[in-house]
Amino acid sequence: MKNLMMPGLFLVMLLFITSCSQQEGLAPKSNNSNQSMSSQEESASTTNTQPIENQPGSVTKGKLVESSLTNTVKGEGAEFQFKIKNSLDHPLTLHFKTIQPYDYILKSSNGTVVKQLSKEQQNPKLPREEFLKPKGDLIYTETIKNLPKGTYSITFILLAKEEPAKVSLKFTIH
Repeated sequence: MKNLMMPGLFLVMLLFITSCSQQEGLAPKSNNSNQSMSSQEESASTTNTQPIENQPGSVTKGKLVESSLTNTVKGEGAEFQFKIKNSLDHPLTLHFKTIQPYDYILKSSNGTVVKQLSKEQQNPKLPREEFLKPKGDLIYTETIKNLPKGTYSITFILLAKEEPAKVSLKFTIH
């Protein structure tokens, strides 16, 4: 009888541990930067939250989520933080068609597309879920390097089936 109980006990413990990790909403921060900035570039950094077409502070409110975008210019590049916050008083699970939960489009001042994440990365068509606690958030970080001097606009797009969200801002590389 003991031999039959051990596998059952193990299975129950495994399900409990898996359930607890999903309930905690432990979503990893996405960080696609390949290299760190030099200390000289970091000392010349500035932070920008100027919106293009959204509310002050680059915040967009939807029915389910609130999205915001901030950036820090570092020398010839910029780091962006795309934040998604659950607007609800109950947990929310976002569903995505691919592994990449967001896209971004970087345009020059004349409107030419300089870079688009989805065009540069091939993402497997594997579904993905992100769990958000009530009023909880996810933060995705992207670093774009080697940009010529100029003014740019960037738009981040959440690719969730439940509620696509979009937020944009302008920034300048000096």
